[in-house]
Amino acid sequence: MFKTILASALIMATSSTSDGFIQKSSEVAEKAYKDVENFFVGSAKAVNNFCINSATKVGDFFVGILFTKEGETVEEAKARMQAQTEATKAKSEEAARDHSINE
Repeated sequence: MFKTILASALIMATSSTSDGFIQKSSEVAEKAYKDVENFFVGSAKAVNNFCINSATKVGDFFVGILFTKEGETVEEAKARMQAQTEATKAKSEEAARDHSINE
């Protein structure tokens, strides 16, 4: 990558000598730009995937320790907790509607 950046800087510094060289240098500069862009985009994606995978593993670990019932898998515990959350949310919304009707 450093070679590509150095080459593009050298080309930009000397690109005003002739039309053929200017054309070739712009092609090399475009390739250098794409190489740098691909490197940084690829690195960002790798970091993002690492963070998401790590957070998922940590979350699953704690769900397994804290919330699984005997013989229950982590996925089953997550599904059970999601269903409980939705049921609680529905009851809260219903209670709020009833309260606003009574006022």
